[in-house]
Amino acid sequence: MSTETILSSPLLRLPGEIQTRIFSYLEPKGIQNILLTCQQLYQVGLPLSVHTFRNYKYLDDGVYDNDENLTVRTRSLKFLHYITIAKPDLARHVKELLFGHYPAWHDVEVDALAKPGPSEMGVYRRLVEEAFAHESHQKYERYCINLIEDLERGVPDAVSALILIVCSRVELLCYVESYQPRHLERVLQLAGRNSQPSPAGGQENRKRPLANLEQVYHESQDTKYGYLVWHRHAALLFQLPNLSTYEILMANGSEEGGPFFDALPPGSSAVEHIFLRRSAISQVLIRHLLSPVKHLRSFEFTRGVYHMYDNEMMPRDLMEAILPHAETLEYLHVNWEDDWYKNGWAEQPERLFMGVELGAMTALKTLVTGMQALTGLLDAQPEDVFGPDLPLDVEGAPRLVNCLPENLEDLVIHGCGKAILDQAQEFLDVVSLGERYKSLRRVRFAFNQENIDPHLVQFTHDSSSVKLEVVFQTKENRIFDLITHLVKGSIVLPHICSPLWGPKFREQWLAIRGMDVASATVNQGVHELPGIDFDFDAEPSED
Repeated sequence: MSTETILSSPLLRLPGEIQTRIFSYLEPKGIQNILLTCQQLYQVGLPLSVHTFRNYKYLDDGVYDNDENLTVRTRSLKFLHYITIAKPDLARHVKELLFGHYPAWHDVEVDALAKPGPSEMGVYRRLVEEAFAHESHQKYERYCINLIEDLERGVPDAVSALILIVCSRVELLCYVESYQPRHLERVLQLAGRNSQPSPAGGQENRKRPLANLEQVYHESQDTKYGYLVWHRHAALLFQLPNLSTYEILMANGSEEGGPFFDALPPGSSAVEHIFLRRSAISQVLIRHLLSPVKHLRSFEFTRGVYHMYDNEMMPRDLMEAILPHAETLEYLHVNWEDDWYKNGWAEQPERLFMGVELGAMTALKTLVTGMQALTGLLDAQPEDVFGPDLPLDVEGAPRLVNCLPENLEDLVIHGCGKAILDQAQEFLDVVSLGERYKSLRRVRFAFNQENIDPHLVQFTHDSSSVKLEVVFQTKENRIFDLITHLVKGSIVLPHICSPLWGPKFREQWLAIRGMDVASATVNQGVHELPGIDFDFDAEPSED
C-alpha cells in the first residue's frame, strides 16, 4: 500500500478505539504489517503486537511448531528484553502468554544458551528484587537469589518466570508440563501468597504477579502416565483472585493430590469453570478438587489416562462432589469412555450411576453424559475385560424421567443402546405434555452404531420447541470424541483439542464431537476430519 493510499484511507479518520478493535481481529503477521504503514497506525498497533506471546513458531495450516530447539528457547529472552528494556511500557499490554516449551532448570545445556548482558541483568535484578521485596520469610529470599542466578545463566525457566512477573495484566496462561520447573512454581507460590489477606485484615498495596489472570490451560505430552504432579500447580492457581477458568489435559489425578487442595479453605477459590480433558481422577481427589470452589458453574471430564492405579472416579462419586454446587452448576459434560473396562467398577454396581440426586441440580442447563451414568444401563461389555464382567443393567438405577433436572435446556446422552429405547420414549412423552422440562430446547441420543439396527429407533414427540437429534456413532468416532493426536504432513498435534498447537483444530473438535463426522483410532490418531485430506498413501506434491 502506497503512502498516498494510507494517508487517504478512511481508516485513519476512525477513533483510536475503533482502530484498535479492528486490528484485534488480525493475525500476528497482519499486526506486523500495520506497524510498517504510518506513524499513526504504528502507535495504535504497537500494544496489539505484544498482546499474545508464544515462545514457539507459527507454521502453515494454522498450527505451531512443537519442536523444541535452541532457536525457540531464545524467543523468551528476546521478548523479555523487549518489554522490560526496549519498550517497558508495553509489558502492561501483554494479555496472553503461551509457553509451548517450559524446560526446567536442569533440562538444558546451560553453556549452549543465550544469556543476558550485564546491563540487562541490572534491570532484571531490580525487577526480581521488587517482586520479592515484601516477603520476609527466608525461603523467599532464597527464591529471589536463585532466580537472579539462573537469569544470569539464561535458564529458560527463570526467563519465563520473570516474564510472568512483569506482565502484570496477563489474562491467559497456557503451558506444557516440564520436570520440576522450580521458578514457575515459585512465582505461583508468590502470586497465591499475595492473593491472601494480610494479617492486619487488609490487602497490601503492591503489584501482585498474576493478579489479573482469568484463564489457565496446561497439558502433558506423556500419553502413558499423564501429568503426574499437576495438582501442585492447580492448588496454587486456585488461590488467584480472578482466575475463573481452569483447564488441564492428561491429568493423572491420584489420591496424593488431595492434601494440596485441603490446604485451601472451603469456598475460597474464585474458579468457576473446570475442564479435565483426556484425564483420570480418583474417587477421593474429585471431592478435594471441588471443595475450595465457591461457585462451580461448569465442569467437564473426559477420561483418557489409563495408568492411574488409584480407584477411579465413578458416576456416583462425581454426583456427591457436585451436589454442593446444585444452585450454581449450569454445564456438566462427562465422558467416562464406556467402551473401556475400568478396574474395580464391577464390584461397586451401586456407584455406576449418578442417581436421583441429579434431579436436585436446579441450575443445570446443559448435560452431556453416557447412558450408564444416568440409568445404570451399559450397551455392551468392553472388548478388553480384565476382571469381572460389568453389569449391563443395575437394579435400583433410576429411569430418565426420575433423575434428569427439570431446568435442562440441552441434553445429550451418548453410548446409547437398545436398552434405553423405552426410557427415551417415556421421557419424550413427558416432554411433549409440556408440564415438565419447559426450558428444554434440544435432546440428542447418540447410539453405538455397531450394536443397533437404526430402524429400531423410531421416536415420536409432539413438542415443537424441542429439537430431537438421533446420531449413530461408530467406534472410531467415539475415539475421536475422547481426544487423540493428529499427524498429517506439517501438522503434528499431540492433542487435537490443545489451544497451544492447533487452536483452529481445537475449535473444530469442540464443534463436531458427538456428531459422527470424524474418525480416529488409538494408534493412528485422527484419520478423518472435515476439511483435511487424509490420503496417507498419496505421493507428496512437488508444488
